[in-house]
Amino acid sequence: MPDLPIDYQSSTLPPVEQMDKPTDAFLDVPTPDTETDVTLLDLFPNYAEKDEVAEKTKIRLRHVFSNIRDRSDLEDIWDKNDEMFRCKPDASKDSTHRANEAKLQEEQAASAIKDNIAKLTSKDSPSIGPDDADVTIVEFFDYNCGYCKRALPDVQAIAASDKKVRFVFKEMPILGPTSGTAAQWALAAKRQDKYFEYHTALMEFKGQKEEKQLAKIAKDLGLDVEKMKKDASSDEVQAEIDADVELARTIGINGTPAFIVEETLYPGYIGEDGMVQAIKEAREQQ
Repeated sequence: MPDLPIDYQSSTLPPVEQMDKPTDAFLDVPTPDTETDVTLLDLFPNYAEKDEVAEKTKIRLRHVFSNIRDRSDLEDIWDKNDEMFRCKPDASKDSTHRANEAKLQEEQAASAIKDNIAKLTSKDSPSIGPDDADVTIVEFFDYNCGYCKRALPDVQAIAASDKKVRFVFKEMPILGPTSGTAAQWALAAKRQDKYFEYHTALMEFKGQKEEKQLAKIAKDLGLDVEKMKKDASSDEVQAEIDADVELARTIGINGTPAFIVEETLYPGYIGEDGMVQAIKEAREQQ
């Protein structure tokens, strides 16, 4: 293993082609806070243009480095995570190969959506719009997601202008503990038939979504706050959230927002115009 210098503090690495093995400098990598997700891309931004580095190297450094006692442990971890740590570009991954990979992912998502369409569009899920809508849009979201907040007016506009569209809402609290708490309270509001009102208030709310603030929002909407607290902490509500998250993973959704228009997945924010176009294409395929 070559003795290559790594200046961790200035986020530099030796040339990629020389990264056959780690150096002793990795033994000095500090352990981050347990709540902080750190990627090699964050640490070493000169790797920003390497194929899929950001996705493939997302790890908790605490998990990876916590058991390193000596150089042999380091080399063992390196060998087991060869592709992740070396970050070497694969010559076979040209534009055609990447396009094929993207197509395969789309096909896998489409298949998973078709297999799970009943769960996605269940009448038990929170929704707005008619049950006999000719187009159903499923949104996976997080209450702490900026782009999910940005998508709310788009959803409201289409719901108001197109009475043949149904929106189904799936909780995907992936951005911290308060995301999970907010999702629990939203589903509790559903049990008092005010899900969308509470959902809207949460999306428009600016500030920490702690129980005190969530209770105030409920009170302002005329909800039974004590019942909300009880329902929010129930096993049934948590099971519904867990099922939504698992459904997202099955389909291959890794972030929020994500929209499924009929059986087509649109990951990320697509805006009102993009949503209108997706609805038009869905109707043309019927």
